[in-house]
Amino acid sequence: MSERVMDPSATYTNHAGEVVEMRVDGLWHYGQTDLHDYSWAYDAVADRVSAFRRSPRDFSMLVHMQGGSAAERDRVTDVFEADVAALVPGTLRVGYSEMRCWVTASAKASWWFSDGAMDATLTVHADDPVWTRSVSAEVAKPSGATASGGFDYPHDYPFDYRVEDHVGAVSNPFPTPAALRLTVYGPAVDPYVIVGGNRYQVDVSLGEGGLLFIDGLARTITTRSVTGHEEDAFAAGVREAGANVFARVPAGQSAMSWDGSFGFAYELVEERSEPAWAPTPS
Repeated sequence: MSERVMDPSATYTNHAGEVVEMRVDGLWHYGQTDLHDYSWAYDAVADRVSAFRRSPRDFSMLVHMQGGSAAERDRVTDVFEADVAALVPGTLRVGYSEMRCWVTASAKASWWFSDGAMDATLTVHADDPVWTRSVSAEVAKPSGATASGGFDYPHDYPFDYRVEDHVGAVSNPFPTPAALRLTVYGPAVDPYVIVGGNRYQVDVSLGEGGLLFIDGLARTITTRSVTGHEEDAFAAGVREAGANVFARVPAGQSAMSWDGSFGFAYELVEERSEPAWAPTPS
């Protein structure tokens, strides 16, 4: 059986969730592009490389319209322009990876007012030209566990029976350490999850239906109440020996544990210099 090759489709999704699809069987599809090209900038000290970094850059993407309409031309422009006006990047997905970017220019060719065909060379600008892909999983709260880590019994006791930490494993299938995005489902008090010996902990209290978001890629921490009210909880992230709330998860298998008082979901995010040509390795 031959290995699956890269999906030839692409999508651009703006910050409002509006989508432009580019598929071989759709109104739009894309052709010649340099989106797969990359280069690293570097800093040097005494003629020796001291650090590598990605610099902002512009990409070129030739897209073809076939069988569309004047209204569709306007819609696509509106999708791109919404992000420029809001100063919020959209998400370009190519094959199995995606990148945050803007469409900042469109040069038209091979078009006429009355037909549905057009070519447009798009300029795609990325402040951080990095492509990401991810794997995710959910971990349920153990049946009967309370927000304090104990268990509910049919009769009251003057204390809570507490259990040892629940254990599991996290598998990072990527070749490099991955950023961790963690979502904790309330109720929870000072929730933590330990992965590979590092404790991801935020000292906050979540009510029933509340959520805690830790984004190791964007380096943000946010809480959301059941009513939808959001608060910045960056300062509540625990940073001490053995606890780095934004630490990356090593490649391969890592032991995981938590006190069992809450459920959570996690996502491991890989950063790449070019879109992945094949699906995420299992």
